Amino acid sequence: NPFNPATSIKYNISKSGFVSLRIFDISGKQLGKFINTNQSPGEYSINYDASSLSSGVYFYSLEVNGKVMGAKKMTVLK
Repeated sequence: NPFNPATSIKYNISKSGFVSLRIFDISGKQLGKFINTNQSPGEYSINYDASSLSSGVYFYSLEVNGKVMGAKKMTVLK
């Protein structure tokens, strides 16, 4: 589901822990870390503004306590 310029990233964690959400470009270069904090169990949503990015495919990864819980692709269209 392509987006421009912003999207909502939703995630769910089942246990309290240190949560990190990072965005990567297609080559694997980390472009940013948007969550880097302890969180309680529950559903969360962040609004991500990609207006500074070029059109293309990017990935985001969610880690809890240093373990990758999932990664997804997102497409920016300008």
